[in-house]
Amino acid sequence: MPGGASSPAVGYLVFGGIKFAGYSLAARSISKRYQRTDRNAYAVGGTRTLIGMMAGALYIGLLSFLPQKVVATGGLVFLAGLLPMRIAEWWLLLWLFYDRGFARKQLGCASSRLPRSGPSPSTFPRSQARSSREVFGSVEGSPRTVRKPRGSTRHPTPSTLAFE
Repeated sequence: MPGGASSPAVGYLVFGGIKFAGYSLAARSISKRYQRTDRNAYAVGGTRTLIGMMAGALYIGLLSFLPQKVVATGGLVFLAGLLPMRIAEWWLLLWLFYDRGFARKQLGCASSRLPRSGPSPSTFPRSQARSSREVFGSVEGSPRTVRKPRGSTRHPTPSTLAFE
């Protein structure tokens, strides 16, 4: 039983408490990353714990409908289903507390340590490339950058470099 408890109820409470503590610490980090320090880490951690417990109960319930031969294959079916379930849980949390429109997908993937999908910025034509300020918006208190007109800075070319 989790936590060394002799009672399943106590073990489940200890398990939930450990999850709550970990998710609350993660919420502090995510809030800083999203620059949303107005979010209460305990509320976010508690919500994530409840999402996980509800999703876990639903997942175990769904697995009970599968034939016993499929479920008893060394846990592969169980583990294979956990990855998309956990990704969906984190996306739900990010949607609830930080990014309702998923406008900051790159930041969400970076927070969850997932690779972002889509083309890399280097594959965009220059006319379609956007600055981070255009993508993420202006942040209060951040210094404004002034763009220089094109052609105002010279980049060294092989003919202008002096090799010794």
